[in-house]
Amino acid sequence: MAPEFFQKYNREFALSAKYGETDHNDIGPSIEATRTLFSRLGDDLRVPSNEKTLYLFARSIGAMIDRAAEDDPSLLEDDEFRRMLKEIAVRFFLRPETG
Repeated sequence: MAPEFFQKYNREFALSAKYGETDHNDIGPSIEATRTLFSRLGDDLRVPSNEKTLYLFARSIGAMIDRAAEDDPSLLEDDEFRRMLKEIAVRFFLRPETG
């Protein structure tokens, strides 16, 4: 899809539905994905695996991805951008000695 079109209309037409969320306000699928990730990490987590943490993490990473899709969709395919997102996530929830 043309990046300019996606950038302009992704929210209006819920173009991110391919990720399983047709409603941008439905955080449920993102929280469940984060819960699964947290359960795999177990003792390596430095944050509590509770609803508040799941919500904060899912919304913050989701917001960064959504904003990138709006501002410059090519970022979503950029290896350095993706590496930086991963670094943000690792520093957020993993103990320093495991990250």
